[in-house]
Amino acid sequence: MKTNRIDALVEGMLFSEEMIVRNSDLDSYWHIGQLDVLATPILIAFVEQTIVKFLTQLEGPLFDTICLETNMKHIKPAHEGEKIRCNIYLKYIDEDKLFFDAAVLNYNKEEIAIGAQERQIV
Repeated sequence: MKTNRIDALVEGMLFSEEMIVRNSDLDSYWHIGQLDVLATPILIAFVEQTIVKFLTQLEGPLFDTICLETNMKHIKPAHEGEKIRCNIYLKYIDEDKLFFDAAVLNYNKEEIAIGAQERQIV
């Protein structure tokens, strides 16, 4: 029987995670482009990893989630060695679906990306 640990989740919860952009995170490394800037797929993975890390702290082994939809707008480049921060916000809970807003900022607190993700509890 599945125990409902969703009670630990409350709309409005916030969580942040930082990373330093590495060479293996760049467009040029993945041959997506020739620029030495953070690749959009890596940016999206960083947002998803931040959300999963947040949920893992709360949910324990009693349930897991899968991503249903991600929408990201990659606004500004980030370069190798740059520290970036992902801020997530649990915007809405609808039974077994979780809706997050996300913003990725650079060290000057300028937006690198903004977006949203919907996750399904399984």
